[in-house]
Amino acid sequence: MIATTSSEKKAVRLLELGASDVINYVSTPDWGRQVRELTDDRGADVVVEVGGAGTIAQSIAAVAYRGVISLVGHVAYDTTGMNLLDFTYSGATLRAIGGGSRSDLEDMNRVITAHKLRPVIDRVFPFEEALDAASYLASGAHFGKVVISH
Repeated sequence: MIATTSSEKKAVRLLELGASDVINYVSTPDWGRQVRELTDDRGADVVVEVGGAGTIAQSIAAVAYRGVISLVGHVAYDTTGMNLLDFTYSGATLRAIGGGSRSDLEDMNRVITAHKLRPVIDRVFPFEEALDAASYLASGAHFGKVVISH
């Protein structure tokens, strides 16, 4: 698994969690090409796209022919969007992933329980500090989930 991050500290954590390679997208803005180099020009079978319009071009560059780009976020705002010709030539599928239904959530929870999956939790805030939690999340300093408890 190849991961991207903007922080060397987070890169170390990603490697500890099992990433084979980590690319710093700040120092390597052409990270799609770096993915190609790391995969002997094959590309990634699945790209999880969290940036949206601001990073979709790099995801297209990184995806393997007939791979899948799963769009789950829009944190990198940009008005340039994507080059449809590059996307067409990639042969990839772009799949938007939304929040899902209650039954989807219940299915997910069963899988998490059955496989004893443990999410990476960065920090837990009491409900009374929800505004602080939102500020912390917005800062981008977190690694993993920011939780508000009741």
